[in-house]
Amino acid sequence: QHLEGGIVRELLVEDGDKVEAGDTLLVLSDTQARSQLEIARSQYLINRAMEARLLAEQEGAEMMVIPEDIKDADNPRVQQIIAVQQSLFTARRQSLISTLESLDEQIIQMQEQIDGLEQRISVNTQRISSLRSEAEDFRSLYREGLGDNQRLRELERQVLQYEGDNAEFRANIAQLRSQISENRMQKEIQQQEFQKEVGEQLREAQAQIAQAEEQIVSLSDQVERTVITAPVSGTV
Repeated sequence: QHLEGGIVRELLVEDGDKVEAGDTLLVLSDTQARSQLEIARSQYLINRAMEARLLAEQEGAEMMVIPEDIKDADNPRVQQIIAVQQSLFTARRQSLISTLESLDEQIIQMQEQIDGLEQRISVNTQRISSLRSEAEDFRSLYREGLGDNQRLRELERQVLQYEGDNAEFRANIAQLRSQISENRMQKEIQQQEFQKEVGEQLREAQAQIAQAEEQIVSLSDQVERTVITAPVSGTV
């Protein structure tokens, strides 16, 4: 008795015919089984190509390696499946690289701003030291009744101005350093989220591969069983 049953496509014997063991008695239609088998094979190829892309992304590879067992230069459908995944790999990789490079460029620019501000602080600090020294000289003269109090006040005002500028520069530096830390954190987050997505998709693809493999085995066996043969010699 046939496991699945089905539509008889060709009946090769009649009642009373003598047959030998292994002779073909009838052929069932395999249209539905072959159609399902083709779908299962397509799903297998799609997910194997996807798995190859995801493994390359997981490893941070520069290019995607196509497994030998799914390469078929003579099959346009297979080549199309592979081309889609290769194109997706390139696009996703470039998108991630562009995002990370943009964050790096911002970090470089902010570090250059910090260097510039630190240089200005250094220059101002030297000016403050010089002005304080000059102010002290004027203060001594003023105590002796020889100096100009107006000049002393001007020197002290300049010192306060430069100190105020330096305080502002240090605040800007602190803000820039905070932003640099934020950018570095964003880089980590971008890479972690990318790898998390890759990991989830990879697990799904591998589950689909396993399911497709089971279906291919089952449906291939079903297609083979569409040819019904005599189990023993005898009369129909």
